[in-house]
Amino acid sequence: PENHAPIVSAVAEKQSQAFVKPSDNHAIPEASYEFSIYQVVRGDTLWAIAGTYLHNPFRYPDLARWSNIKNPDLIYPGNQVKYIPPESVQPKTAKTKAKH
Repeated sequence: PENHAPIVSAVAEKQSQAFVKPSDNHAIPEASYEFSIYQVVRGDTLWAIAGTYLHNPFRYPDLARWSNIKNPDLIYPGNQVKYIPPESVQPKTAKTKAKH
């Protein structure tokens, strides 16, 4: 069998930018969810906001993209940061009690 590199069209790349990748790695279209808004206060970072509201600080680039923040290292008090609450992205499952 011959090895073929996958072909990715510009359209497919453009479409993939319209999806978020939550912690379970399933692509979710952003348009399917309502954004919540967080107002930045002194001392905030997108890293900390992503950790608090998305439960994953490594998703801070998503916050920057959704909020049209060009430089994620520069946010100011009063900025509004859009986020999709994780509970609206992940399917609801029955809770089980952990055995200790």
